[in-house]
Amino acid sequence: MRKENSKFLPYYVSEAGAHLVNRDYYAFVELDHFACYVLADGLDSDAEYNTAKSSVTSVLRMFIENPSMGRMSLTKLLVYANAEIKAESKNFNHRASIMIVVTDYTRIRYAQSGNVRFTLLRNGNVAQSSLDQSMASQYLLEDMISRDKVSVNEERNNLYCYLGQPNRDFKPFISKKLLLSEGDIICIYTRGIWENLDESELLDASEESKESKEFVDLIEDLLLTKQPIDLENYTFVSIYVDKIYIESKEKKKTKRLIIIVSILLVVAIIVLFVVLHFVRVARDKQIEATRVLAQNAWSDMGDGNIVGAKDTLKIAYDSARIAGMLEAASYKEYLAITELIDTAESKFSEGSYSDASDAYATAEAKSYNADKFGYDYITKRKQLVEGFLDVMDYISSGDIKMQKEDYSGAYSDYTTGLENASKIYFWTAKEELKPKIDECLAKIKEQDVAKLNKEAEGPEMTGDSYQTAKKYTEALDSYRKASELYAKAGNNDKVAEITTKIQTTIAAQAAEAERVQKEEENRKQQEEADRLAQIELNKQVTISQGKQKEMEGDQYMRNEYYEAAIEAYKKAYDIFLSVNDTALADGVSAKYMEAIAMKNALDPSAVLTVPTGG
Repeated sequence: MRKENSKFLPYYVSEAGAHLVNRDYYAFVELDHFACYVLADGLDSDAEYNTAKSSVTSVLRMFIENPSMGRMSLTKLLVYANAEIKAESKNFNHRASIMIVVTDYTRIRYAQSGNVRFTLLRNGNVAQSSLDQSMASQYLLEDMISRDKVSVNEERNNLYCYLGQPNRDFKPFISKKLLLSEGDIICIYTRGIWENLDESELLDASEESKESKEFVDLIEDLLLTKQPIDLENYTFVSIYVDKIYIESKEKKKTKRLIIIVSILLVVAIIVLFVVLHFVRVARDKQIEATRVLAQNAWSDMGDGNIVGAKDTLKIAYDSARIAGMLEAASYKEYLAITELIDTAESKFSEGSYSDASDAYATAEAKSYNADKFGYDYITKRKQLVEGFLDVMDYISSGDIKMQKEDYSGAYSDYTTGLENASKIYFWTAKEELKPKIDECLAKIKEQDVAKLNKEAEGPEMTGDSYQTAKKYTEALDSYRKASELYAKAGNNDKVAEITTKIQTTIAAQAAEAERVQKEEENRKQQEEADRLAQIELNKQVTISQGKQKEMEGDQYMRNEYYEAAIEAYKKAYDIFLSVNDTALADGVSAKYMEAIAMKNALDPSAVLTVPTGG
């Protein structure tokens, strides 16, 4: 027997310190092949429920059922204890730190959740020590503080793992197996100790003591001598390893017989006194805890914590199968769904979106027929992957259009893909699309520039034609239109060339306008000269007519026809006055008066007067 052939000497002290109630709890069990020492530190203030005691008894109960120091076994102990505390936390948030130390009397392994500490002393040195699951310890790992400052750092009790924690965040630490040596001292202790004593003081006390009780008493004396203010509950457990189990060849031969006899003896005692009732009660609690685990798995799935749901379901399925629960089949299906989701997530992370979509589709179909476990999450993830695939399709379509020089179509696909990628946080696609869009815009700009240059050639050529035809206004309109198009195209050389043409055209237009104006002035001068000449010609004709009448009057005078002469002279007089020739009018007036005188001489009774014109 391992226990009989080894010697472990445990001793402990546990007090309330400066508080009225001691919420620490320590207990242990030493079986034939394994021993389990458990210390818990209650972190809540519920007066009706001792969280530390419940945690320790829960662990020991499960350990007795299946004694082992395997990593999975210890994890199950802590997960089960956590589930039990959560089940009791309906009206009060129960919390505790815990340290489990398991040995097969040759090796040792510890499992922790929180900041109950473990230290292994060997030959006056610290051979192994645990690391609190607190923010202060994180600072230590990040080299923000030194190890001796952890115990006084204000974040030392800010725990990221503890019993009573939501299942998805519960990640206890399980150590490696450590070989024991005779003379080793195993120390397990709570806050009241390590906040006031460091490891060097533990070493000093161990060197001054000969056995476990003396060591524990000396530690307590050191603590109380310091008279710390507001001393926390303190518990210090010391286990002196006087002898470890060393299996001999002869013992190996008798091992089977000893095991059989031991098993028969233990079974007989348990069957007679405890086992039936204990197993029934334990099974009921196991079933209740298993169902809590399943509920936690549903909650984890709802929160998208697939890893947490998967790990929880593994424990729930194993527990349900062992307990013979009908739900075991359902848990197995749930577990299969989480594995399918895990596969889909891996494909998704690798960028194999098509494979991920197929895996999600399989998981969706299986979930629909398994109480829709994780159905909403799977559907959302499937839709997300399909969104990723749509974005990839837009990228592929845009690439093809770029090859065909359909830059506008490619730009439409790329921008639609970018918009969709932004909505679903497809960052890698966004980074891929940005340079593609820039290239596309550059190509579109090149096309637009070429198109504008081509469009500008027409008005330029038209302007040249108008320029040649001396239609300067039309030429300027065409040149200005061409200049605008070249300017939009950014073709500064052509803009400068067109500007020169415009200036040349404006100069030609001004010269033409000056020539036309001069021609118009000459035309008007000629018209005025022609008008004056015509007036003079008309005057001469009129004078000629007047002279004709005057000559007629002269003829009548010679023939002594005085009345006809008077009439002819009067008409000649009127004609001369009409052209303002007073000299001729005065001359014919004298002849008119002579004719009147001659007539009056013949007929004095008919007196005539000299005409006055008109």
